[in-house]
Amino acid sequence: MVNESGNSKVVKELITIGIFNAIAIAVFFAVGLSLSFITTLIPVVAVIMPAILALPGGIIYLLMITKAPTKGVFIISGILLGVFMVAVGNMVFFLISMTVAGFAAEAVFTVIGRKKFWAAATGFAVLMIGFVAGGYFPMIFMRKAYLDFQLARGLDSAYLEAMIAILNPGVFAGIIIITATAAYLGSLWGRKVLHKHFAKAGIL
Repeated sequence: MVNESGNSKVVKELITIGIFNAIAIAVFFAVGLSLSFITTLIPVVAVIMPAILALPGGIIYLLMITKAPTKGVFIISGILLGVFMVAVGNMVFFLISMTVAGFAAEAVFTVIGRKKFWAAATGFAVLMIGFVAGGYFPMIFMRKAYLDFQLARGLDSAYLEAMIAILNPGVFAGIIIITATAAYLGSLWGRKVLHKHFAKAGIL
């Protein structure tokens, strides 16, 4: 009876994780789509897109953790987001990056303390760093492979060249810092908006 109850709880939490990841992906897609015209005209906006996404993402992912703090929450989230990003036209490297980030985020979440807010916030920040790496590492360190891949998909070469011209290792490091900061701000925003949920889950 106890095992059945435990299994039921795990299944419910896995469903919850799936639902919240679907919401996060929908929000990320909607934000990206709504800004697509601006990013085409001003490529630098596309460069900081992960930081923009991290702000609403902080609310969604932190609420998910209050509802489903099961072990593996970040691993599952990283893989799901990675699969989606590959499905919409990114290199398989994106999935690899998100999977590694998911495991790293889960480790951080566990080591700092699964009932601590800063553990969850840091885990989310690590996940978003994986998002940055998945998108921009190939542009900087795998340029030919990246260009060949995207040109084969029919993307505009002028836009791709404009994006690549902006990026270098220093800019890459800057994007990571900005995105991690935005992830913390999004998490803090989430805690303020959803204070009752955090208190109920015992996350302080």
